[in-house]
Amino acid sequence: MRYFLLLICSMFAVSSTQAQLAQKGKSFLQLGYGLPSATHIIGTLVPFDNASNNLTSSHIKFRGFGPLHFRFEYMLGGRVGLGLSSNAEFGQFNYKTTFFDNNNREIQTENKFIFSSINALARFNFHFLKNSEKFDLYWGLGAGYGSTKITWNENPDVNSGDIREKQRVTEFTDYITSAYSKLPLALENVVGLRYAITPNSGFYAEAGMSKSILQIGFFGKLGHERYEKNYWRSLR
Repeated sequence: MRYFLLLICSMFAVSSTQAQLAQKGKSFLQLGYGLPSATHIIGTLVPFDNASNNLTSSHIKFRGFGPLHFRFEYMLGGRVGLGLSSNAEFGQFNYKTTFFDNNNREIQTENKFIFSSINALARFNFHFLKNSEKFDLYWGLGAGYGSTKITWNENPDVNSGDIREKQRVTEFTDYITSAYSKLPLALENVVGLRYAITPNSGFYAEAGMSKSILQIGFFGKLGHERYEKNYWRSLR
């Protein structure tokens, strides 16, 4: 770990690069992680956490991984790039309730909703800083297909099979599913920034609508061998 940190610091210490970052005919690969998750936000807004009638308590909690973002971009010119964008998110809603049945018995229920969402989009980027060597400021717009699945796993050791509870679970499932399945359309509209720490690699950040409000990660640039040689020669 110590040697890895020294390598990262040495890369930041180099201040001169020889290449234009956004350049015609070159490609970018990006891998990033998004936060906060749009699904996590929806999970905090579902209207099932209030006690009513015989329902004494109700609790919903979401745990998950993602969204994980992957992108490929090919530069048609110094300002315009086209490519592919995909992102994936996986998680689980835990829905627990406690209530009294008609015989005044306390009933506890627990249900798990397994969530998975994968999007694939065509992506257009417009780059604002045409001649910059270290920075690349761009606007991205994408559209494509979004696939979201939710499955319900009931805990038979806890649930009583009460009809009212089945109805609550059905309402909850319909609420979450309807938020995604009305249109299988995925959209992206973001502003992004790349910062090069070598001629062919660096960090990026994007903010906007893309399954998460913010994402950060790494990028790699393909197809600039001669500048890469000059860079490593400058380290000697």
